Amino acid sequence: MKRIYGLLLAIIFLLLFASCNGKGNTQTSSAGSEDETGTEAPTQTEPTTEMPPETTTESPVIQEPETGYLKSTTYTPGTIVLDPAVPADYAFEPHYRFAYYNIPSIFSDLATPEKRSEYFDLIERTIDVSKEPREMELVSFIKYCGISREDFDKAVQKDILFAKELGIDTTEEEREIPNANVIYTFDNELINYYYRRE
Repeated sequence: MKRIYGLLLAIIFLLLFASCNGKGNTQTSSAGSEDETGTEAPTQTEPTTEMPPETTTESPVIQEPETGYLKSTTYTPGTIVLDPAVPADYAFEPHYRFAYYNIPSIFSDLATPEKRSEYFDLIERTIDVSKEPREMELVSFIKYCGISREDFDKAVQKDILFAKELGIDTTEEEREIPNANVIYTFDNELINYYYRRE
């Protein structure tokens, strides 16, 4: 069952990726600039896999109340089992884990249908899918759609419970649970370091 769920997630991601490839690869000239329609594109920063200096200290470990799920703001390499086939799915060598490029439906459903559609239409027009994104897709989506931390945390809890009920291993790269404690810092340097692919 977990392979089916993982396969479904991979197919959805590939379909999103393929639809973006077919729509043209127009990219705005600078992060946060306006596209032809006057809508501001999601802000992105250059990818980095180096440790930010301010994160070298011990990070807090947060325990999720209902599930006992521990979330630190520091990633320890090897705690997520990397899928060796994932790099072949991209038009670039990914520097980050699958969760960096993915917006699971449990989180995209937090936005209104109009806002969600507007966001994905904007992405199709402004992102060059042949290049590594400079900001985590879920972070861009949260900022654009104004998803509250409270709503995001509720969705994380549902996702954790769903995975437990189905016996899905969330330590596998394609089923990694997004870390709200990292995402809601909106610090791209910290986020990029946390989601590095190692």
